[in-house]
Order: sequence, then structure tokens, then C-alpha cells
Amino acid sequence: MFELANISMVVRDIEKSVRFYGNMLDFTVSKQKRTLSSTVAHLKHGNIVLELIQYTKAESSPYPAGVIDHLTFMVEDLKGTVDKLRRRGVEFETSSPLQSFDGSQIMFLKGPDGERIAIVNLLGR
Repeated sequence: MFELANISMVVRDIEKSVRFYGNMLDFTVSKQKRTLSSTVAHLKHGNIVLELIQYTKAESSPYPAGVIDHLTFMVEDLKGTVDKLRRRGVEFETSSPLQSFDGSQIMFLKGPDGERIAIVNLLGR
């Protein structure tokens, strides 16, 4: 069973975007982290989680600003789900899970039109 975890969007100016979603649409920042390659903010409004990503160098961004980077689905058993999808012919970007900025394990795959999809086994679930 898949449950929508978040929608991730590339932005040019993360502070400006955080202010917009906070002031205009009543989202609140639930997490924020800066790495060498990006700054990521999770904004929450009810059950909706919007992940904003500003890449440190614009040329390092795989997508232009304003584009949805990926959809993330939570699963109860990441390994079991990955194994099942592999048996169905799904190819993943990496051979093993990556660690998300919040410590959860995550795997990325492509949909039929090249859309990026993440499946994650969130911490504490």
C-alpha cells in the first residue's frame, strides 16, 4: 500500500518560497536542512507535506525552478516493496537505498513518462 508522503519542488530562492507558502497558504516549516549540494525545507499544512529544494549551484539542478522534482510515497516495508517492483521489471536509480536528509531510507524510480518517483520507509513507521 502506498501513501503520499510529499511533493518535492525545485525552487530558485528557498527563503522567498518558504515565505510565500507560509504567509499566503498557511504552511509551516517542519524541517529544514542545508547540505553541500542543496537546501531542503519541508512545509506542512494539514496532511500535505511540500518539500522545497534549492540547489546550491543552479547548474547542478536536474530540473529548472518551478518543476516538480519527484513524488514520494511511504511504504511499510521498503525492502519488500523494492523486491516486488524489481520482479515486475521496475528499474531503480541506485542498487541500494539512499539515506534521506531526515535519516529515512529512500529509493528512486522513473514512471512511464520519465517522472521521478520516490518510495520511502519513514523513520518511526
